[in-house]
Formats: sequence, structure tokens, C-alpha cells
Amino acid sequence: MLRIKVVILSFTSTQVGLSIPKHDPFLPIIRFEADGARGFSRWSLLSLVLLHIAFPLYSQQISFQREVEPFPVLKYDSQQYLLPFLGGLNRPIHQFVDIDADGDADLFVRDSDNRLKFFENDGNPSAARFRWVTDGYHGLDTGTWFRFVDADGDGDADLFADNPFTSIRYFRNVGSASAPAFVASIDTLRDTEGEAVFVEIPTIPDWSDTDCDGDADLFLGRLSGEITHYSHAGLDVDSLPLFTYITDSYQGLLIVTGGDECFPPEVNRPVTGVHGSNAMTFVDVDADSDSDLFWGDFYAQSLLFLENNGTCDSAVITLALEQYPEGNPICSGGFNIPAFVDIDGDDDLDLFATTQGGAYSLTRDLADNFSYMENTGGPGQQVFTLRTKRFLDAIDTGDKSIPAVADIDADGDPGVGLCRHAFPCS
Repeated sequence: MLRIKVVILSFTSTQVGLSIPKHDPFLPIIRFEADGARGFSRWSLLSLVLLHIAFPLYSQQISFQREVEPFPVLKYDSQQYLLPFLGGLNRPIHQFVDIDADGDADLFVRDSDNRLKFFENDGNPSAARFRWVTDGYHGLDTGTWFRFVDADGDGDADLFADNPFTSIRYFRNVGSASAPAFVASIDTLRDTEGEAVFVEIPTIPDWSDTDCDGDADLFLGRLSGEITHYSHAGLDVDSLPLFTYITDSYQGLLIVTGGDECFPPEVNRPVTGVHGSNAMTFVDVDADSDSDLFWGDFYAQSLLFLENNGTCDSAVITLALEQYPEGNPICSGGFNIPAFVDIDGDDDLDLFATTQGGAYSLTRDLADNFSYMENTGGPGQQVFTLRTKRFLDAIDTGDKSIPAVADIDADGDPGVGLCRHAFPCS
């Protein structure tokens, strides 16, 4: 048997996020009860129908606005979280770009497929301060990876991104360097022979002017450990970038992992002499006017550093280090994504690495996965000091976290407890 109870609740004030008209001080609440679970199941649809009928005059609009830093939240050491309710990051992919041309580097992060988080740097070139703006920058569909690059040479950042079935899509910036506006311009990137350019998943390509001709070539890391090179070949009649296939074996490189382990793999699998999912970054880290190469791999706990001992227009790239930085290397479960930027305005490149998780562990770095290593050596030097493994400082206990609020110490204010799947509560 189904019993219906009507309970009248009186509201004396407007609740956060809920608007109740002053002429409706009483709001009827219908409670459905059944003699057993089966009875409730049979009547659940009727319950919803009755609710729909009962509330047409009382239904109110509920609107929510996300707040990442609504009030100060302190850690155990009394230090304040910078972005307490960001939600944490699981497997972030990041890039620093001065998207608003104000002289400092803003930050983009992809942590869930097709969603591009934007953090505006509202500090200054020597004192960065990142403010969360949105989880869906310009509504752009970026898939599993993204890369901003000025592909048409007009001085603003365009966007390349993952397309389903391993192809590349291109969003042209039709705005300006300070006011970007993106238009989907190429659904499937093709080379000058009309062949589709494919990215092996999960790998993250890079664009870099490695031959110093003023435009960015395309480089694709392969699961074989080789690198495919496409040269930038100018623009077509619609001012869209063209790329010419050069080789599947850039510099004759075959990148495999090896070297010392900072901890053993959690699962028994081969972790030396192998290669897999990867991300690369070209950057002139030693300030000798040519592009060096950094490589993160599913089978590598750290970063591989391949130094360019050639010249700006004639690269000669060879492996220099399998654990980077030297003497104080990144150490994770594997598949680290490197990025370099002068975040503190001291004219040297600082190192940032996000971690996807790899052969050594897929779960170890679910919270400590955004490392910032300050370059304390000066221009052209590579002396890095780890500052944090949680650059976007938020409450983060890993994945599958479940919060509970209670005044557990009877001091008159609520505390929050967090538990996550297969890990202790805190």
C-alpha cells in the first residue's frame, strides 16, 4: 500500500541557490512511503507523476554558480589553499600560453576528454597568480590532447586538437592576440599530398621551429619510439597551414627507456628497453639558440633529455640523460608531460611536468601530478629545485572521493571528511 504524507515546511529566509517568492511562505513537500521495497518500486513512476502535478505552482528556478575559491580554506599546516574547490586533477595535460597578450603566461589544462580548463594569470611576469575561469574554454572540443601554436603566422595562438579516430583538427584564431576567437577550420589535417595526418593514441604531438625558418613544423611521437616529421609548407588560398611529410625517422632517433628506477613497478612488466605512449616538447633549454628535445614515455618514470649539439638550422640531436633533471629527476609512475616557461620572470626556463601514470603505476600520482621545478641556476643553466607536486593547489585526495560534513570535534562548526576508493579517509 502506498501512503502519501504532505508536510508543510515554512521558510523564513532565502536559501543559497534557491529562490522562494515572498507570497509563497509555505511550500508543501510530499513524502511517499510504501510497505516494502517492492511496493515503492511499483509506485515510483506514479510518485514522480504526482510530484509533477502537485508542484506546478510551487516549482522554483534553482540556479548555481561554481565558486572555486569562495572563502579561505586552510591545510593542516595553516597554509591557505589557492584553489580549494577546483576538484583536483587526475591525469592533466597542460600548456602555458599568453592567450591575452598581457605579458604573462596563462595556463590551460585538459583533465577530462573534450574539456579545456582555463586559468588566467592575473599576477605579473615575476609573480604569477592563476585564477580559475572556466572548465570549457570557448566551448572548444579538444578531445584527448591539445596544442596552441601560431600556425598561420599572424601573431596569435591557433589551436590543434585531437579528433576522433586519431586525426587532427585545427581551430583558427580569427580574433587577435589579446582577444582570441576560434573557428573550426580543418576537421582532418592532411599533408600536401592529401594524406591524412594520424596521431597514435595516446601520444601528444608538438609543433616547433626546429629549422629556424620562421614557422612551426609538426612532430609526432610513435609507439615504435621513432618520430615522424612534417615540415610547415606555408598557407593555402584560405590562409590555412600546409604540412609536407618528410620522414618517419626524424634524426634517426629510436627512443627507448632504461636507466635507474626511483621505485619498482607495481605490476610485474618489462620496463627497460621498451617504448610506448609519449609526449614531447622542443625547447632551447641551454640557451644555445637551437631546439633541444624532451620526451616523456609510458615506460619512463622521469623525462628523457635529448640535446641538440648542432645549430639552429641543422639539428644534431642525441640522448643526453634518461633521468631529468640531473641529480634531482622527476620521479612518477610514468608518462610525464614536460613544459618549460619562465614563470617567475628571472630570464631562465622553469620546468613543469604533469603525470598521466604509466608502467610503474597508474594510481600513485592521482593527486601529486603537477610538478613545478624552479630553475635556480640562471639563464642557460639547468639547476632545478622541486617546489611542489601540486602546482594548482586544491583539495585533492585522488579519484572517487566521497565527502561528508559533520561537527566531529563539537566546536560549533562543521568539518569535512574525505574518503576515496581503496584508500584511507582523511
